[in-house]
Amino acid sequence: MRITVVSMGHTQEQAARIGALVDDMVRFREAVPVSVARNAGARTARGDEDLLFFVDDDNVVSRHAARRLAAILRDKPAIVMVGPAQYYLRRPRRLWCAGVRRSPLFMRTFLETDIGRPVPDLAPSEDFPNCFMVRRRDFEAIRGFDEVWFPMHYEEADLARRLMARARGRYAALVPHARVWHDITLSLTRRLHMRDASRAFECARGRAVFTARHGAWLQRFAYLCFGQWAYAAVYCGVAVYRMRRGALGPVVAYWRGMGSGLHVFWNAEARAAPIGRWGVARRHVRPDRAGPALTQQR
Repeated sequence: MRITVVSMGHTQEQAARIGALVDDMVRFREAVPVSVARNAGARTARGDEDLLFFVDDDNVVSRHAARRLAAILRDKPAIVMVGPAQYYLRRPRRLWCAGVRRSPLFMRTFLETDIGRPVPDLAPSEDFPNCFMVRRRDFEAIRGFDEVWFPMHYEEADLARRLMARARGRYAALVPHARVWHDITLSLTRRLHMRDASRAFECARGRAVFTARHGAWLQRFAYLCFGQWAYAAVYCGVAVYRMRRGALGPVVAYWRGMGSGLHVFWNAEARAAPIGRWGVARRHVRPDRAGPALTQQR
């Protein structure tokens, strides 16, 4: 196994200390979207590795997690993405995510929090946030993460849909006996990604673009007529209620993200735009719909 770290915003001294502990390091002087960071890490991690294990920086990975995930991908060709059971770091026995499912009409995302008893060897999932493993050849065949339409939020969901679309019968699976602990709070505001303007914008925009690209006609219709307004009421209501100061920033950004997403709905060329790198195909995005500057990430 080779370990590659993507560094954002670290000083020269900090980057040197990190680099001494890993095999490869990609360094960005400022924050970049997560899709850009992951693609850069995958391109740098060259060698004999046939699998790519993506782990965000706020996780603690169990000793045997990578080995158990790798064994499933090598033994079961129909599975294109595997992920571990993800627990809260501050409450180590409480599940945060044991797979993802989406409602059939509004494509609402649900994080499963019950594995069941007895614990199965595998469980179905639509995709995985935060931590997952794929085959390198599959990842490269679809050109990795879409840095243009999904720079942040729904990037894993879009990746999984494109991986599964390559052939019939392909699917993603949870490996319950592989575990990670995610350093995320129980705060509803953070879990809804409404704690800052950039995340609120990408959350609203990503949901609209994901529905436009991967939803059936009935799902797109339901989103346009009802879903987007219901989501906006809940998300913005929580932001205003939970944040005493600076609440309007995420709320305004969320509505701007909805507007940007609606533009994609009505622009067939944008929905069908080829996967491109961040900055290359941004001409498809209207300048007046651009999101707020990305906040510095850890």
